[in-house]
Amino acid sequence: MYIASQILVSISDIIFIGSMFTKKRLPLVILLFISDVFFAVHFFLLDGGITGAYSVILDIVYLIVTYLLERFDKTKYSLPVSIVAIAAMGAITALTWVGPLSLLPMGAMVSYFVCMIFPNVIVTKVGALLRNIFYIIYMILIADYFGVGWTVAIIIAAIVGIVQSVKIYKTQKQTTQQEKQA
Repeated sequence: MYIASQILVSISDIIFIGSMFTKKRLPLVILLFISDVFFAVHFFLLDGGITGAYSVILDIVYLIVTYLLERFDKTKYSLPVSIVAIAAMGAITALTWVGPLSLLPMGAMVSYFVCMIFPNVIVTKVGALLRNIFYIIYMILIADYFGVGWTVAIIIAAIVGIVQSVKIYKTQKQTTQQEKQA
């Protein structure tokens, strides 16, 4: 089961890395959804990964709702959806409690859900970065060492993706300002 989990986390993380280089939020949400499917199954295959698995399943549901909000231009509902997700994460943590270890997936998802309130792609990527900082500690503690290596790559990709998105945003902002002045 361990080898299968490491194959799944590899697939998940390659997709996740690709998501960090998207320019718009909707493709980012779709890629995060696909990545999370593999990520959740990977946690189910590891001893001690139950809270992590259910937290990622919650994120899969959350990303479906987020996709629908984005698709139908209803992002004004992001705040109440995130509040419900944070409450659900608290319940998942309580129901799958295996000790203080369970607080790491909860911290990962709460920080992520807070960032997902904002429709800005840069803030969404920051949320994904924060989520993975918590998960790297969790994976070390459940002996998911291959996953840790991939998560380091994800953190680097997230930082590069954030910088890239900030540069694009600044260029677009300057272009808009120049057009207004002309």
